[in-house]
Amino acid sequence: MIRRSFWYSMTHAAPLALSAALAGCGAAEEGADGPPVFGASNPSAPGGNSGTPQNPASGSAGATNPNNPSQAAGSGSTPSASPGGSAAPSGTEGNGNPNAPLDPSTASNSGGAMAPGTGGAGSMPSGGQQPSGAAGAPPVTNPPVTTPATPDIACPAGAIFCSGFEGTTLPAGTTFEPSYLAPTALGAQVTLDTAVFHGGRQSLKMPVGNQFNYYRMLAVSVPTSFWVRLYTRSNVGFGAEGSTHASLYMGSILPPGEYNGDGAIEIAEQFTQIQLNKNDARYGTSGLSPAPTSTGTTLPDNTWTCMETEFDGATGAVRVFVEGDQIIDASDWQPPTAYKTFRFGYLRFDSPPRDVWMDDVVVTANRVGCL
Repeated sequence: MIRRSFWYSMTHAAPLALSAALAGCGAAEEGADGPPVFGASNPSAPGGNSGTPQNPASGSAGATNPNNPSQAAGSGSTPSASPGGSAAPSGTEGNGNPNAPLDPSTASNSGGAMAPGTGGAGSMPSGGQQPSGAAGAPPVTNPPVTTPATPDIACPAGAIFCSGFEGTTLPAGTTFEPSYLAPTALGAQVTLDTAVFHGGRQSLKMPVGNQFNYYRMLAVSVPTSFWVRLYTRSNVGFGAEGSTHASLYMGSILPPGEYNGDGAIEIAEQFTQIQLNKNDARYGTSGLSPAPTSTGTTLPDNTWTCMETEFDGATGAVRVFVEGDQIIDASDWQPPTAYKTFRFGYLRFDSPPRDVWMDDVVVTANRVGCL
């Protein structure tokens, strides 16, 4: 597979002859779910294989999965706005606005605060002139339910990019790729999923759509060296049986919006394990060009997993961590590399079709660790 031909087809020839160029791949399911599987270091052996990249196809919402119960809010949590709406907090007026102050002269005892001196449970004691709202007494107010204009995760100091995908648009600072699909990206190519998320109330979802291969990435400008921390999940775990070649994210030497002739370092799956891939040169847990029979790391079905990667452009080193444990140390694999872009989402060549989610993505100059 020649990567240059893929990038060219993505930007120039992609809309032509889809039926002749695309080949479907059968879905493959992993075995039992569970924590990430960490492989032992085995002697490396030459070898390599990847599928031929195909044209992206419009996605449609795939099946959703229930959230991790540990993400559910506990009792006594502060009410907050949600996509589905929520009941107003106790003590709001009949207009349904939880932020509106109560008028002491009109509030009733049906859920609202009692007006002073009106009697009934919770009324002011009698025995004298009662305070009047018109006499200068401060109005009774409720604590406001605050919903930030652009809700998101707290970013580490000096973060290059940081998003929990909590807004209504794709995050500021990102470029959707491929560019010819950008006008219909949100909704048709990727979605902000309110049903499956790691933190907050939403995540970025790359739905399976159909059996065709596709490329759906968000691109962020980066300096020569950087770290990334993100959470990812898929309904067919990364490194599943039949995982010929697919990528979750990469460090690229081209600026956002450019693809042809790229020498990106992909965090990919091949031969049922996570590997680095640069134009089909591979590096895994067992070292250079892992054999198809070597043992490597896989990610489970339907489980959020923390992934971290150091792209050290100054030395060329690339190091990958899963749930805080280093699985790949390619410190002597590449020469110094002038990275320009961090791309994340999903790039599928010949691996099983799957829904992919990402959440709590942080790009920084230094390692920040898992949440």
